[in-house]
Formats: sequence, structure tokens, C-alpha cells
Amino acid sequence: MERRSLTKRDLTSVPDSFGNQCPVNTDTLAGEMLLYFNGIFFDDFITGGGQDILGPLAVGGTFTAPYYVVNANERPDCSANIHDSFLSYGLVVGGLTDTIDTDVHGSALLGGGGDETQIHEADPPCEVYTDENTGRFDFEVAREASEDISELLALSTPNYIFRNSGEMVNLGGDSQVKIMTFNTCNNRNCPVDEALSDPTGIFFDDDNFNGPYGDVPSEDSTLVFNIPVLDGETIRLTGNQPSKGFNSCRTIYNFYPVNEAGQFKRDGTFTLIRETKSQLEGFSLAPRGHIRDGLVGNFAGTIVGLDYTWEYYPNGVEIHNYEAAGCDNFDGCLPVNPGGSTTTTTTTTTTTQHDVTTETTTVASTTVTTTTIETQEVPTTVTESSTATETTTETAYIKFPHHNKDHKKGKKKWDDKKKGYDKKGWNDKKGGSGDKKSWDDKNGKESWGKKDGGKKWGKDEHHW
Repeated sequence: MERRSLTKRDLTSVPDSFGNQCPVNTDTLAGEMLLYFNGIFFDDFITGGGQDILGPLAVGGTFTAPYYVVNANERPDCSANIHDSFLSYGLVVGGLTDTIDTDVHGSALLGGGGDETQIHEADPPCEVYTDENTGRFDFEVAREASEDISELLALSTPNYIFRNSGEMVNLGGDSQVKIMTFNTCNNRNCPVDEALSDPTGIFFDDDNFNGPYGDVPSEDSTLVFNIPVLDGETIRLTGNQPSKGFNSCRTIYNFYPVNEAGQFKRDGTFTLIRETKSQLEGFSLAPRGHIRDGLVGNFAGTIVGLDYTWEYYPNGVEIHNYEAAGCDNFDGCLPVNPGGSTTTTTTTTTTTQHDVTTETTTVASTTVTTTTIETQEVPTTVTESSTATETTTETAYIKFPHHNKDHKKGKKKWDDKKKGYDKKGWNDKKGGSGDKKSWDDKNGKESWGKKDGGKKWGKDEHHW
């Protein structure tokens, strides 16, 4: 089936398409995978030695992570059936397992061969499986859904702009999704005819980003940072505290390839180097991006990429989850399966008597109906007609619920008067949180502390 070409859409004219009007759909496999896994990479995952990812990990290619810990801070439900849910999953590998002494909290499903003896189950009775392929995880479904979401968001008209100083300006409309498209392609000279936001202060400046001010969206809004990158080029994020003042559980960083005219390029690729001095918190969506992680800071939340390694291999950092960002899980809106469902029907008619058997199979969001004809005798005249119909809906949205775990940490109140989270109070004079900085400029170290061998983490003081 050929992909439907998406067209540019104006969010300001469809206020009920996102936000509070999102229908909750927990039945889609794509939505379930994107909600549950901390990291999803469609090709290789390679690290140099040590460190960990705090949540579950899915790798479509080769998995090489010596002395690494997977799903370090989660406690999976080992009683859950691997065919019915992801609740016991810690690691999924579709390609070769080529690692040394890797610990996994939760079930490990190794589908591509290799030395499974180097995967050590840290939470029995969860198991290491070598005969279940990738279980319920479907990398092709996850890839197509991620690319569709990225494309739909990229083609949406911005309804907000972000200025270098951190000022946010509402361009109008009632949509609960606030989209900003940043001038990050073609040496910060994207050749597009739309309102572009300035990425300098938040993504590229060596000074601290002190949080947004102005028309700061409310707590229940989903905030989208569209970040285009020229096909084949590299974007390097070097800012400090880029997520300060935003609701990490409702923030999406959409990195995507564009051509020289600034148009979305579905088959393009790019490299994303994260060297933010502190956490990049939220849903980092880069299904066509080669992810290169730096020596300081972290991804915190969900990270979806083409592949992953450390920029300064063999040295690198951990991948953090939403709890490290001060919230439970992603709770914003994602347009899962924007092409809708497709139904294909084929009917064959002959002049002879026959028995007709119809079988309908539903996989994820695609329904396929096939008709099988058992002919009793060879006809002298055959008339055959074939009708293929494609039914599409414009968008099917999903609002992800919280993880079923009862997290007691990271709960913050939203202060409508001050437009910020009030753990330590929003500081209007500073345009951001009144918390202490997470980066020690004098010593060049983060204040994030690891306890008990890295399995438990304290909260960074600057997080809400």
C-alpha cells in the first residue's frame, strides 16, 4: 500500500483536533509502544561501557552495550504474559545481541541471535527469551507511526513563535496544541514562508535559558517544538536548561529532515548531537535521526531515533525517564496513525457455482478483508472484477494516560497567575523557575546525584 501524502494543515482552524478534545485510544499498538518504552531505535544501539537507561529499551538492529543496565529504575511486572502486554518488558532486540555483561530489569526478548548469555536478568522471575522473536513489539508499526506523527506535526502551521529572549507570542487560535517551527535548517535561514522561531537562546546559547515568558501556554496544552534539519546535515544542541519552565509531560521535540527548499523529506536522514548542559525533557521524536549523545546532560522522557551511540565514544551518559524530569509519563497528545485505517476488498465472480469464504484480519489500525473462492468446476467463461477502496480519516489522535505505576514524586501545581510550576515558585523577574541552577558553572558539574550504584536518583534542584 502506498503512503498517503499529507498536506499542510492549519491548527488555528481546527481547535478541537488536539488538546482536551483528544479521544483516548489505548487500543492501538503504536500508542502502547510509544507510551511504554523509554527509548526506541530502529537500527543499532551502541555504547562504550557502563551507564544505563532508566526505562525500557527497544532496539531494531545490533545491541552493543557492555556493562550497561537496561530499565534501571523501573520494576516490571514479571507475572504479566509477554503476549498480552508490555508490563514485564525491559529490553527488546530485533537484531544481533553483541554485548558484554549487560543487566536487564524485566523480560528481555532477543530476536536476532547472538550471545544471549551476556544478558543477565536482574529481576527474576522475568526471563531472557530467545525463541519469541520481539514478542508484541513491532518495529515496522512503531517506525511508520513515528514517521507519520513527525510528518503531520512538521506540516502543521505554527500558531506560536518563540523569540531569542524566551518570549512566547500567541499567533491566534484556540488549539490546545501550541506549535512553534524553529529556524534551524540551512544555517538558520530556512527558506519557508511562515512564522519561524529563534532557536539561539534556548538551543544554541552557552548561557542559561531561564524559562519562557509572555504568552506561556497553560498546563493542559501540548507544546510542540518543530526542529527541521537539512537532509544529510547535523544539528548540535548546546544550550543549558532548554526545558526549564515547560511541562515535560506535554512537550514534544520534533526533529525531522527537510530538503533545500525547507520541505519535509520523508526519506531524508540527519544527525542529532545532544550536548545540552542539562536534561532535554519531554518526547524527543527523531525517527529519521542518527542520535549522538554527549558527555553532559541527558535525554529525559521518550527518545525515538534511527540509531543511537555516544558522540565521544567510549564515554557517554545515561538516558533518563520522565520521572527524572519531574513527572510521571507523557500525557500530551500525539496524532497516532494520521492516515486513518485502510480497508482493501477484493471480489472475484465466475459463472460457475462456488463456495465463498470471507476472512477479515485486523492488525493494529489496518483492516484487510480477503475473499477466497473454492470453485467446483472449471468455468467456460470467467468475468473478474476487482474493486479496491481506501477509506481514510484525517486524523486519529491519542491522549496517552499515565503509566499504571503510582508515582508519588514529581507532582507539581500549576500557578495560573504566574504561568509556571510552583514547587519553588515561578520567578517573574527571572522569567523562569526560582529553583537553583542544576549546573555548577564553577565546577563544571551537574548537581544531579547518583545513589546506590546508579539505580536510584535524587531530584535535580532546578526541576519542578
